[in-house]
Amino acid sequence: MKTCAKCGAQKPLTDFYAYGGKVKGKCKPCWSADTAARLLETPRGVANRLIAGARKRRPVTVSVEQIEAGIVRGACAVTGLPFVIGRSGTGARALAPSIDRIDPSLDYTPTNTQVVCWLYNRAKGDGSHEDVLMLAEALCPKL
Repeated sequence: MKTCAKCGAQKPLTDFYAYGGKVKGKCKPCWSADTAARLLETPRGVANRLIAGARKRRPVTVSVEQIEAGIVRGACAVTGLPFVIGRSGTGARALAPSIDRIDPSLDYTPTNTQVVCWLYNRAKGDGSHEDVLMLAEALCPKL
């Protein structure tokens, strides 16, 4: 039996990873949770997650590296708003990176894909950039 350094639970040694003959301090579930959280906080991890989600919707030929480069730029390709990565709370989801198909009728290709903030992509949906501008113009006089 061994005590997990993270959750404090007593578990059998089979519930811990071992490398080079040494048993790690955290149990497998804690190790996995920490790894997943860490990956979601890196540009590469976010890019992989976005590509995986896109593959569920349409064919993808854009590379993880291209999406990662868009995330590393640090701001939405359309609005210029800074991305928020790996945090929760007010505005975090709205400013999270998202993959946008410039022409929604086409697949995720290198020339039809840009990294934008989730809020812009949500407003655009299956519409066009012009549709988002029309919405923004309608909202502006009401501010």
